[in-house]
Amino acid sequence: RDLHSFPTRRSSDLLNFFLQNIFRKSSFREKQTDIIHRAMHGLSTVGLLPTGAGKSLTYQLSALLMNGLVMIIDPIKSLMKDQVDNLKAIGIDSVFINSALSATKRIQAGNDLVQGRFKFAFISPERLIIDEFSKQLSEMKNHCFCFAVLDEAHCVCEWWHEYRPAY
Repeated sequence: RDLHSFPTRRSSDLLNFFLQNIFRKSSFREKQTDIIHRAMHGLSTVGLLPTGAGKSLTYQLSALLMNGLVMIIDPIKSLMKDQVDNLKAIGIDSVFINSALSATKRIQAGNDLVQGRFKFAFISPERLIIDEFSKQLSEMKNHCFCFAVLDEAHCVCEWWHEYRPAY
């Protein structure tokens, strides 16, 4: 059973359990549970929270309670690496795929992604328009895709087309 099939009190208890035992946080911040519940119900969700207010936790916790891969489109290489390092530190397989990796490592990471090895994949926007990567994604027929996250979306709003056309 997934989270949205439980009564509200039970789902709150489950969310708090995961928050405290996996992410080592004592309580949710304002609006985090609203975002998590929308994501868990499969609704398109915009999580607008101030910097440092726990947006990443909302999609990460939601994803852990659902089947499938979560792809995070992120324009900032250092943020991708930090997120992957943090997830790996709590035992969650994840990967980033961007130009910081050698061609060989990018191909291997893509192949591992196709095989369903990761729960989270942090992808640069440009990676999505590369034919080789698109072909790899099309091979994911046997693996479930949970949802996608457009991280750092304020960059598009602020700088629009001047920022990065692929984003």
